[in-house]
Amino acid sequence: LVGVAAQRIFGLDRVTRLREAKAGMPTLAYFIGKDCASLIEITVYSLAYTAWYSWLSGMYVKPWELFALVWSFVYVVYGLNHILAVTLSPQAAQLTSVVLSFVSFATSGISGGPSVRDMS
Repeated sequence: LVGVAAQRIFGLDRVTRLREAKAGMPTLAYFIGKDCASLIEITVYSLAYTAWYSWLSGMYVKPWELFALVWSFVYVVYGLNHILAVTLSPQAAQLTSVVLSFVSFATSGISGGPSVRDMS
C-alpha cells in the first residue's frame, strides 16, 4: 500500500511537470525537491510501522535497528513507485505496483535459504 501512496507524489502532476520541462525548468531539481519532501512521509510511515510491529511482535531486535531497516525498505519502495508513476499511466502504475508486490512476496525465499526439511 505504501507503493500506491508513493505514486501520488509524481503521478498526479504529470501534465504540470511536462509543461515545466518544455519551458526549460530543471527537471532534476524538481525530482530532488519532491523526493526530499517525501522523506517526511517516509519517516512517519516507518515510525508507525516500527512502533506497532515492535510492540505486537515481541521481537528481540532493537527498535532503532528495526526502524533503519523499515525506513530503508520504504524508501526503496517509494523510489520504485516513483519510476512507475513517471513512466506509466496512473492505472497501469497502480496495477503494476500491486502485481510486483504480489510476485515479490510469492517468490521471496525461493533460493539461497534452508529448505523446510532442513528446518525441521
